Amino acid sequence: FTFQRRVADASGMALDPEIATYYLMTTAFGSIPEVAEAMGRLRVAGVTVLATQKLEPEVRAAMKFSFDAMTDGRELVDDNFSKVFKVSAKSQAQLSPLANEAAAKIAALKQVTENEILDAQALKLNSQAYFKTASDAIDSQFRLFEASADMLDVLIDDRLQQIRRDEWLLMSAIGIGFFALMVAAFVIIRGIVRSIQTSVHLAEQIAQGRLDNTVELKGNDETRKLLMALAAMQAKLSQIIGDVSHSAQQITSAA
Repeated sequence: FTFQRRVADASGMALDPEIATYYLMTTAFGSIPEVAEAMGRLRVAGVTVLATQKLEPEVRAAMKFSFDAMTDGRELVDDNFSKVFKVSAKSQAQLSPLANEAAAKIAALKQVTENEILDAQALKLNSQAYFKTASDAIDSQFRLFEASADMLDVLIDDRLQQIRRDEWLLMSAIGIGFFALMVAAFVIIRGIVRSIQTSVHLAEQIAQGRLDNTVELKGNDETRKLLMALAAMQAKLSQIIGDVSHSAQQITSAA
C-alpha cells in the first residue's frame, strides 16, 4: 500500500480512478489493520512489562518498533482520510467523529506508553490500567474499520448507480441518434424516388409526343441533372419538330 500511495500522490494515478473509494479502501483494508496489529503487540508487551516490573532492552526495542509502527500508521490513516473528506462530504459526515475518537485514543495510548514505560524511571502503572487504555484504542480502530468498510460499500454502490444512469443516457442517445438517422435516410430516399419518378414520367410523356411538359428543377443532385437533360432533350425535339414543320410549309407554299 505504501508504494501505491507514493505513486498515487506523485502522479495522480491510482488503481481506482475515484479518490474517495481508492483511499478509503487502502485505509480500511490496509492502514487501519496494520495500526491495530501494532497496538496489539504493544498491548501484550506493555502488560507483560508492567506485570513483571521488568523492561529488558530487547523488549524495549520491540515496544519501540511497535510504537513507531502505530504512530506512522496513524499518520497515514489521517492523511488518507483527509484526501477522502476533501472529495466526499458523505464520508466526512459519517467517519470524521470516529476518526477523531480513534486519534484521541491513540494519543492517550502513546502518552501512557512513553511516560509510564518507555521513558519512565520506574514502572508504577498498573498493568490492568494499561491493558484498558490499549484495548480502548484498539476497539476504536475496529469501530473505525467497520464504519469505513460500510462507507466504502455505500460509495461503490453510488458509483454503480451512476454507471447505470450513464449507460441509460448513452443508450438513449444512441437510440435517438439512430432514429434521427433513419428519418434523414427516409427523407433522402423519398426525395430521390420522387425525382426518379418525375424523370420517368417526363420521359414517357416525351415518348408519347408531348413536348410541352413543365419541368420543375429542384435540388442540386444527380436526379436534378437528369431532369435538366430531359428538359433540354424536350426543348431540342420541340425545336427540331418546329423547324421540320416550318420547312414543310415552305415547300408546300412553293409548290
